[in-house]
Amino acid sequence: MSFIFPLLVLAGAWFIASGKAREFLQTLAPPQLGGGPEMVPQLPEEERIPPGTSTPMPAPPGGGSLTSASELMSSGTLTCPPDTAGLIILIPNEAHEAPGSKRMAPNTKNGAFLPEKAVIPAGCSVVWVSDDAGHSHTIVVDRAGSTRSINTDAFSEPMRFTQPGTFNYSSKAYAKQGQTGSITVTAGRGAGSGTGRIVGAVFVPSSNQAKYKADLQSAGLQVLSTAPAGKEICMVYQGTGNVIDVATKVTVVTKATPYS
Repeated sequence: MSFIFPLLVLAGAWFIASGKAREFLQTLAPPQLGGGPEMVPQLPEEERIPPGTSTPMPAPPGGGSLTSASELMSSGTLTCPPDTAGLIILIPNEAHEAPGSKRMAPNTKNGAFLPEKAVIPAGCSVVWVSDDAGHSHTIVVDRAGSTRSINTDAFSEPMRFTQPGTFNYSSKAYAKQGQTGSITVTAGRGAGSGTGRIVGAVFVPSSNQAKYKADLQSAGLQVLSTAPAGKEICMVYQGTGNVIDVATKVTVVTKATPYS
């Protein structure tokens, strides 16, 4: 039995040298009530976000993206993402003229309205903004006789579309000249309050497009794409907030163009 004592001494020395004794004593100590380091759970490396960056926004439900300016000028149709809360339709300068006469858009697409054809989710609200200098417009929507009045350099009250289907509309005084458009409503979850993602497009002079792009951005709007339209530039933008607030910002920018 004489060999047991030396073994116990060696085991004790190893226990102390390895730090096990310190860990054991820490387990017996009472928890600190302040001043001690806070235990922060560590995320896996792929989930960590570097300082100064933000969490990526999830993709819109059901997929889908906003039509680019070049596609809009080619097809005359603006398709909105399924989470769009509001669409702003521009009445371009000289929109009251017959096709091919003084239209701003050289291929006559989007000359009456920008866009002339829109695809929106159910629940989306639509506002018409006028940039047709010197002319007043009354927008007539083929939906149980619903109408919206719009004055020069102003915008209409929002019209909310809740039922899927295609709705034709026109400017009452200039429908015979071809100032017509259509809105196709798809099943979706568009924000019924008219607050959220607001999208639209404008025409600006190509000679000073940088200024108008900066004006839109200064107003809190994001220019997503641009495309040539004769002597003009088509800019597709989006913003967030209430559709009336965004329409007000867009009107300030369009009033600064030489058409107004």
